[in-house]
Amino acid sequence: MPCGNDKSATRQQRQRRVTALILATAWILFWGPKDLKAGSITASNSTGIFGSTEIQGNLSILERWQKILGKGESQFTFFATCSPRDKGCPAASVQWRKLARSLREYPALRQLQQVNTFFNRWPYMLDQDLYNVPDYWAAPLEFITRSGDCEDYAITKYFALKRIGIKPSTMRIVILEDSIRNVTHAVLTVTINSTTYVLDNMSDTLFPDSLYTHYRAQFSFNEHTLRLHLYPHPTLAQ
Repeated sequence: MPCGNDKSATRQQRQRRVTALILATAWILFWGPKDLKAGSITASNSTGIFGSTEIQGNLSILERWQKILGKGESQFTFFATCSPRDKGCPAASVQWRKLARSLREYPALRQLQQVNTFFNRWPYMLDQDLYNVPDYWAAPLEFITRSGDCEDYAITKYFALKRIGIKPSTMRIVILEDSIRNVTHAVLTVTINSTTYVLDNMSDTLFPDSLYTHYRAQFSFNEHTLRLHLYPHPTLAQ
């Protein structure tokens, strides 16, 4: 079940669009519009994820992500190491430890595949139903114990992959528009050997971002950087 496919999710979609607008406005205010002058952005510069042009932003404006960074790694470490006898230890921790041990023998792409499939088993749940708010970003233990929606899958996969040794600099949580379903969505991307793969709660199969022509990134982030994504008109430089 995708983000934004019913009335509650439509409210989520509007909220995320407002967030994207705020981010874009913040970029103009804090980094200046001079970089958007004629000739500075052309179609040939579209080398970012999902065919976008990328502009680096200030990560500190993502307050919800900053809060998750403060507890996400420790929460996933607890999930990965707790005993079923420990208070608050999710039942899935035993299955995760078994998977994590086997992942040591796998190449990176297989690791991504297995982690994506593992967490895609969680049922999709709307923020409105879980938290009585239109849009909520869940930390890993919240997702693991209660499930969540699209960005919650992406956040938990991020910390899971970091736990098994995937470098954060190669990963990004991406907020995007799905032009086929006309909804806002979120995925995790991981770049391996110059190819960026998409970990999507909509599919257990991994594909390169270049195949997702209906996905248009709005903004993306990891624990180091925030990037805004533009799709400038080819004639902007003329």
